[in-house]
Amino acid sequence: MKKIYISIFCLALAFSCSEDDIQSALSCSEATQNTAAALTNFTDATSGDYEAFCNAYKLTLQQQKDACGDSSGTIQTIIDGLGDCSVDDVNVEEN
Repeated sequence: MKKIYISIFCLALAFSCSEDDIQSALSCSEATQNTAAALTNFTDATSGDYEAFCNAYKLTLQQQKDACGDSSGTIQTIIDGLGDCSVDDVNVEEN
């Protein structure tokens, strides 16, 4: 439960800043670390928090793409694969 509150706080913080503020403040290393943390939360998501964790993961992927580049297109492929983060589109464990 603590992880959910921390993630929601981070997500709220991310949305409280403008995209330009976030992008200019993140190094590639920081953006990559943020993406790894968001992926961990997303991997552990249940139907109740799937959409929030999916959107947080998408946001960190976009920030990583902006900070590090994406010459191979791998990051954009992951973003596109997440779709609209709707729980209806995936099979998520109920908890």
